[in-house]
Amino acid sequence: MVKIDLSWAEVDGLISLLSNEIYLSDKNFSGIYGVSDGGKIISILLHKRLDIPLLNQPQNRSLLVDEAVDSGKRLKKLQDEHLSTVVGGLIYTAALIESKKSQFSPDFTGRLVGYQDWIVFPWDYDIHAVENINNLI
Repeated sequence: MVKIDLSWAEVDGLISLLSNEIYLSDKNFSGIYGVSDGGKIISILLHKRLDIPLLNQPQNRSLLVDEAVDSGKRLKKLQDEHLSTVVGGLIYTAALIESKKSQFSPDFTGRLVGYQDWIVFPWDYDIHAVENINNLI
C-alpha cells in the first residue's frame, strides 16, 4: 500500500485539472452537490472556479461530487438514488481522486491512483494527528 499525503497545493492543482475537464465538456450544469464532508469541500472549490451554483440536493443536470472513488459503489448508489427522485433523470458525477480498482468511473476525475493507494487529504487532520502524535510530545 502506498500512502499519498496530498497538500493543499496539490489539491489546488487537481481542482484546476478537474474544473478544466468539466468546463471543456460544455455541459450545462444546473448546480453542484457535494456528498460527504470531503465532497462538499471539493464542490465548493469547483463552484468558485466554475461559477456553478451549489445545491442543497441534486436536481436534473447537476454534478454529484465526492473527494474520492475507491470501489465506486457509494457514488454509483447515490447517483442511482438521486436519479430516481429527479425529474429528467440526468446527474453527472465527479471525483478528485479515482482508484484503478473502482467498478464505477465518474464522468470527471482529477487523478487516477493505484489499486492499493491510500489518500490522505489535507482536511483529514484526525489522521495526521494520530500518525504524528510522537512528534508533538
